[in-house]
Amino acid sequence: MNPKKSGVLAGKKILVVEDTDSNYELIRVNLLSIGAIIERAIFGEDAVKMIAGSQKFDLIIMDTKLPGMDGYETTRKIRELDKDIPIIANTAYAFAGEEKKALRAGSTAYLPKPTLKEDLIETITNLLSE
Repeated sequence: MNPKKSGVLAGKKILVVEDTDSNYELIRVNLLSIGAIIERAIFGEDAVKMIAGSQKFDLIIMDTKLPGMDGYETTRKIRELDKDIPIIANTAYAFAGEEKKALRAGSTAYLPKPTLKEDLIETITNLLSE
């Protein structure tokens, strides 16, 4: 790990919307190692409630394939509540057109799974520095 990256997300609160435990755990470990504060929602409906509530997040990582309300619809609903929060669509279903679909739904960036730690950190730091 690049020593300059250590603590780069110190104090940044990130909501990870991910239903698969192993995927969530990988993201959590990678981001905790550079100082991020992580919250999790398994269902899109819960993520919308968290954004609508008093909790404030600096960024959202959104799985697109969720049980119940999918990540695209969840993103659209979050955009009704917050137009500015960066949302990274993160999906294992990296078919042609998925990135466009995610961006049309309101995502700020798109990362296919498996996501390399370096790509995840670079994307997050770029979005938070804009």
